[in-house]
Amino acid sequence: MEDAKIYSPFNVKYGALTMKEIAEKWLTAFPDLLLTLQDIISDESKVVVRWQAEGTHMGSFFETKPTNHEVFYSGINIFTLKENRVSSYWSLVDVHSILKQIEMESINDALD
Repeated sequence: MEDAKIYSPFNVKYGALTMKEIAEKWLTAFPDLLLTLQDIISDESKVVVRWQAEGTHMGSFFETKPTNHEVFYSGINIFTLKENRVSSYWSLVDVHSILKQIEMESINDALD
């Protein structure tokens, strides 16, 4: 994961340190976050994980103030492997659903 390319809906970044920072942001916003894995599909070069998550909005998320609302959302992560190491990581998260549950109408409202 050291040099892995990390794709998100907003940008492309690199490396294990970036993954750690991303995880810390999610856990700051939703410290009781619970992920339930629903599907794991793999072959020699890819792993796809479909999951659902739930947590309480107790910290900043896209610059929002905590609402203490419970949120439920889903996502899919795709890991591409090269020489038994993660070479790229795609994350597709239903951010729109999260924003609605914390009473933000759109990503633009969250970023204003």
